[in-house]
Amino acid sequence: MGLAPGITNLLAREAERQLCMTEEIEIAVMLGLGDAHGKAEIEWTVSSLGARFE
Repeated sequence: MGLAPGITNLLAREAERQLCMTEEIEIAVMLGLGDAHGKAEIEWTVSSLGARFE
């Protein structure tokens, strides 16, 4: 389980549980240029841009 998707999804679910009403939760991820990422991770990230995760 990674940070996104992964822990961010669990945090969103817990926030929804604690709120009286939730219509939508948006999760944004900011990737740092100084971080080291593997080829597969970069390919997955780029291919998932704009995707919706339920």
